[in-house]
Amino acid sequence: MDESGMGVSKAPISLSQSEILTALKGYKSARRSEYGMGNTMTVVLSDYNDNDLNDLSKYIPTLK
Repeated sequence: MDESGMGVSKAPISLSQSEILTALKGYKSARRSEYGMGNTMTVVLSDYNDNDLNDLSKYIPTLK
């Protein structure tokens, strides 16, 4: 997986599980809008519950 974050952001795999979970919860609640992805991420995450977000935040770092 590319660690450059496409030259715009940090690559998700470079973040800790807690940083990822915080970001996911922020996007889901529409309080976070980084890199112009706020609306997209809010829609994508709208059907995820807290357990789903927690599981996803644990899974992403394993993609290294």
